[in-house]
Amino acid sequence: MFDFGALMQQAQQIAAPAIKQMEAQAKREKRNEKGKFAHRGTDADAAYDAKSENVIKADVRMFSGCCDHQTSADVGNVASFGLPPVSAAEKAGGACTNALLSTLKQNNNDMTFGQLCTSAQRLLKQRKYTQIPQLCSSHQLNLNGEKFSVWNPNRNGRSKALLIGINYPGQQGELSGCVNDVSMMARYLQEQGYDTDPSRMRILVDEG
Repeated sequence: MFDFGALMQQAQQIAAPAIKQMEAQAKREKRNEKGKFAHRGTDADAAYDAKSENVIKADVRMFSGCCDHQTSADVGNVASFGLPPVSAAEKAGGACTNALLSTLKQNNNDMTFGQLCTSAQRLLKQRKYTQIPQLCSSHQLNLNGEKFSVWNPNRNGRSKALLIGINYPGQQGELSGCVNDVSMMARYLQEQGYDTDPSRMRILVDEG
């Protein structure tokens, strides 16, 4: 008597390796279609990243001085972070700005985005600041793989910078170091090759 069930079981055993190989190939092709988004996590994550890049064209990376529920603090003297003096009579500066620049200086600008953020957080914590700097990106960012740079990865040799320092003089919550922060950042950008011509670098401050 012909055993159809046994035949089907035998056929399944023979075909199983080929089916697994085909499924694996299909998954690889699907990942390749998603390109750089494939390693992030689930297929839903990858699809979301792909769609977000279509909606948000600009590739924005932003360091903020603290969490949303916190307040960024001033540093009384930027020299305490091992940074060159600023031109203003008062030597104050933003804690986050000083932590980032100090960390970059100590590591010769050779850091990933993730290393820079966590190192700045650690430095502020060591100095008893409660604020925790944050890093946000409009597109997916490989925190431990992409080197920090103020230049676009697809740079064309041109630079543009807008630096704004607001101390709010005479107002409640007046600050001391924001104008100095702008001076320090302008100097850093110049060291990185940015054009300081006013048409390429605009500086806006409230001198008070």
